[in-house]
Amino acid sequence: MHGEPGSTGFSVLEILVAIVVVTVGLLALAGSSASVTRMLGTARQTTRAAALAERRLEDLRRRARSTDPPCASLAPGSAVSDRMTERWEVVAGTGAALLRVIVSWQTARGGAVDTLVTAIQCG
Repeated sequence: MHGEPGSTGFSVLEILVAIVVVTVGLLALAGSSASVTRMLGTARQTTRAAALAERRLEDLRRRARSTDPPCASLAPGSAVSDRMTERWEVVAGTGAALLRVIVSWQTARGGAVDTLVTAIQCG
């Protein structure tokens, strides 16, 4: 504070500096909130994809147990559900089958993919 002795208050320069500091802080906060919103949207889509893949794996496990011999009804395939494309692969082995479910979907920045893999006993 400059001026006459005994005067109180802030100078115009001090007020301008304070306004600039507050403005920079608010702009940084706005940029961060936009980034957090985008990340939440991505996380929501990834969670939906993982849940879809898990449901498909459970369906394949149920089908494998419902036949005699086990795993006889397993076959690769694909489906579209809720703007997500799922594709599953079955690799038969001795006494087991490898199941791979691949879920893909479009985002604002291109495509995204999530894959779940498990093995089940067939004997």
